[in-house]
Amino acid sequence: DEHCRWSGELTSLRENLSKNRFATVTQINRGAALSMFRLPYHATGLMSLGIKVLTTENWLQPDPASAIFSKLSYSDGSISPMSGEDWVEQFLEPSLTAKIPDDVRKLFEVARGALAYGYFFYPLYTLASEQLFRVVECAVSAKCDILGAPKRVKRFKDKIDFLLGKNIISRQDFIWWDAIRNFRNLVSHPQQQNILPPGAVATTLSRIAEEINGLFE
Repeated sequence: DEHCRWSGELTSLRENLSKNRFATVTQINRGAALSMFRLPYHATGLMSLGIKVLTTENWLQPDPASAIFSKLSYSDGSISPMSGEDWVEQFLEPSLTAKIPDDVRKLFEVARGALAYGYFFYPLYTLASEQLFRVVECAVSAKCDILGAPKRVKRFKDKIDFLLGKNIISRQDFIWWDAIRNFRNLVSHPQQQNILPPGAVATTLSRIAEEINGLFE
């Protein structure tokens, strides 16, 4: 029945807690989700566009979409809503080392800043992910400049190929870098507004920080 199904999901979540940290923060708060989507759009701060409509009264209030996420306690197994502070704590964990050029680090911090305020305006999570793809491109360009890449190496793809040829990027990792390039191209020419969940973007943030730091070791 319904109770058994949700109990089973909770048990599964507890079992996976040690394997995937972000599984604890991307679970749907079922009650909040149901109440939000049963209410008229104007009552939740949403309209037919499916995003929060900003006003002078609500711009500092949490986005209603933020209420659907919960966290699971390590100590007692209790479930509670994710707060803005909970998300910011995760977004502040990945960082770029002092070896990374300042221009790259500034772009990274802008992406992180957008993530921090996504709790109040949910689409900022997606905007931050798009910024992160540009951070990667900037880091690749900076590394190519340091290595004295020829002037003909202009496109993002050319730069990745150049770093591959210099053994800065391995063939195994090349797939990831090329995927980021493709994502960068897609988000630069949008046909619609995508909406990404914060847990997915937090994972992307962590991986990108790791790869950029490795690029300048």
